[in-house]
Amino acid sequence: MNAGARGKRPPVGPEGLRRRARAAFGASLALMFGATAALGGEVTGVTFASTPTDEYYNAGEMIRIDVDFDENVTITGAPTFSLTVGRRARTMAYDADASDADTLRFNYSVVDGDVDDDGVSYGPDALRGGRIESGSPPAAVDPTVTAIARDPVHLVDASKPRVVDVRLTSNPGPDRVYGIADVVEVTVTFDESVTASSATLALTVGTESRDISVANTGPGQTLVFRYAVVQDDEDANGVSVAADALSGTINDAAGNGAIPDLPRVTDQSGHAVDGVPPAHPALRIVSNPRGGGIYRRGEPILVELG
Repeated sequence: MNAGARGKRPPVGPEGLRRRARAAFGASLALMFGATAALGGEVTGVTFASTPTDEYYNAGEMIRIDVDFDENVTITGAPTFSLTVGRRARTMAYDADASDADTLRFNYSVVDGDVDDDGVSYGPDALRGGRIESGSPPAAVDPTVTAIARDPVHLVDASKPRVVDVRLTSNPGPDRVYGIADVVEVTVTFDESVTASSATLALTVGTESRDISVANTGPGQTLVFRYAVVQDDEDANGVSVAADALSGTINDAAGNGAIPDLPRVTDQSGHAVDGVPPAHPALRIVSNPRGGGIYRRGEPILVELG
């Protein structure tokens, strides 16, 4: 057959690539230990031995992986398994107690800040370190595994929602003063969507702290708090919000609790409060009837406003 008739070679599949890697590994051993160096067993599969509690692994949850071999193996030292979580390589530790003759268990405990929205992954050289042998006489196994680009069943979200903005979003009117029954509205914005099963914000009005409940529960990136001014509320300098004013149960879709720290809102001069009703002036009668202590028709009664 001529060169034109042969055409292109078909692409090499995963098994073909694995056989090539195994052959290359054997050749490396031969160069290191002599042409008669034996080649041990090989990896037959990698499986997850854990599932996320609620769609996502959260901080403190354990990701577990089992690496299976085609024959019994012996371990010297501490092998590891490299797992990619988002853009970070995380080292999974060998768990001798949970392993058996032909299966090795590796564990990784998710930490705060780990995020992988499309699923964890690992490469063909994920199994590394220590010495894994099989057969008699013992020979090093081929540690090559079949890589996965991502596993959508194993998502990770250990990032807690954070407050990025707090501001007054109500309008007191042209005089910039809230009166009795007027509503003061505060909007708190997070860096991701949250749901509030309960939430309270402490609004500082003058020298008093007013606890106000959330008006919307989400999901969404903003929570709105509203307070109706009551009689005797007064703050000529404008209301404010302290850095520790937020409390309650606020979570993202993965169940991570929000960090309640707020950027402090100092006195807002455009949001003053005057809930003090005007004082009623005193009235007194300053005239006297002309006779008998009784005013007659046509007599004036004089009243003084004081």
